[in-house]
Amino acid sequence: RAADRLDDLLAGTTLNRLRDDLAAAEARLAADREALAALPRADRATPPGRADIGPGVEGSEPGVEGSEPGAEPGIEGAEPGAEPGIEGAEPGDPAAAREALAAATDDLAGSTARHEALRAAVEQARTAHARADSLLVATRRELHAARDRLERLRGTDPDESLTAAVEAVDATRTAARARLAAAMAALGHVEVTELQLRLDAARSAVATAGDRVADLRDQRLAIEARLEQSGRQGRYEAFEATRTDLDHAQRRLASVERRAEAARLLHETLQSHRAAAQRRYVAPFADAVRRLGRVVYGPDLDIEVDDALAIEARILGGERITYDALSTGAKEQLAILTRLAVATLVDPDQGVPVVIDDALGYTDPRRLRRMAAAFSLVGADAQVLLLTCTPGRYDGIVGAHARRLGDEPGGPTRVAG
Repeated sequence: RAADRLDDLLAGTTLNRLRDDLAAAEARLAADREALAALPRADRATPPGRADIGPGVEGSEPGVEGSEPGAEPGIEGAEPGAEPGIEGAEPGDPAAAREALAAATDDLAGSTARHEALRAAVEQARTAHARADSLLVATRRELHAARDRLERLRGTDPDESLTAAVEAVDATRTAARARLAAAMAALGHVEVTELQLRLDAARSAVATAGDRVADLRDQRLAIEARLEQSGRQGRYEAFEATRTDLDHAQRRLASVERRAEAARLLHETLQSHRAAAQRRYVAPFADAVRRLGRVVYGPDLDIEVDDALAIEARILGGERITYDALSTGAKEQLAILTRLAVATLVDPDQGVPVVIDDALGYTDPRRLRRMAAAFSLVGADAQVLLLTCTPGRYDGIVGAHARRLGDEPGGPTRVAG
């Protein structure tokens, strides 16, 4: 409404119309005043015998000087025979003159009132116009400020980004409305009783939660009171001392764990290198045992050796027998062959001394002869010391030298190869 009024005032329609109405009212007022001023002159020109025409018209002043001879004094140039001053009044009719006077007075009062009303309207219009001018200036100032802000905002956020943001907001609003519609549709299928039950359950949950909060608050106050009491008893200082000791212990533990980790890494490294070395020895060791074993068991002998250089199985004539399933004599034979093979591997040129104490007690004579051949083969490059009470077991060793330990008969005999 203010904008429409402002446009109307700026167009000048209201003010111009009021000005025109004021000019017309002033013209009518001037005419009424002229007619009213003519009334006393008409009263003064009344002939003798008609001087008493009623209250309000007695004692009128003489007529206007310079009137035409034979004409009724009053208004210059009035029609002959007409009552001067009031148009249409019959001559010698006081009642008509009084009515005309009253009508003219009423018209004058109405014209005066209209004139004052129009003058007030003009003043109001001028005030409104001034306010409109002020509002127009302020509006233009705000418009310029808004344009400046718009330009600054366009510098930081182009219209495209703002349009995209508006579209995103519209999409979000559309989705929200869709969810709301779905929720309202779902709610429409829910019975009032069910809703009341849900409401009661929610209120009960809220009340229970409030009670729980109150209990927890009481517990907190009790704990704070106990803590305060403990602080007065020096428990906090004891706690701080214990925590300091714990920190020291944790640092010592971390140091020990670092050393243990280093030791573990060293152990794993050594084990890894040891395993690698053992794997490097597996093939030569197995070959050496096979070479000596074929002297004892024949050319179809084969063995299986694990990474720890232990014999897992013996294969003879295509039959595989695990080491644990072999006889005691066969186990003893393979054990001696293993020691002889190791002696040849440690020093292939001269070997290392091998000491065997009263072995091959469970070996039959045929195997003893073949074991003697194995001893002879190894003894050619290495020293083998056989301690036994029955030297006859080793009679088949080529180049063996017998030495008796002690002078008593039947004492132990050393056979050196």
